[in-house]
Amino acid sequence: MMRPVLVRFLLTSVACLLIIGGADTAAAQIPDKFTNLKVLPKDISKGELVGIMRAFSGALGVR
Repeated sequence: MMRPVLVRFLLTSVACLLIIGGADTAAAQIPDKFTNLKVLPKDISKGELVGIMRAFSGALGVR
């Protein structure tokens, strides 16, 4: 029988690997075409829009 400390360590390690592995997919969800743009131009490039949104986030102090 495995020691409880070893079992807890293994479960924590697996959970951390799953969380870290899932972080890559969450960061890559920027669509190719943007919808529902009310103030910004409809034909704005992806780089420009991401830059503006990052500036908004930085000004608000959020991530």
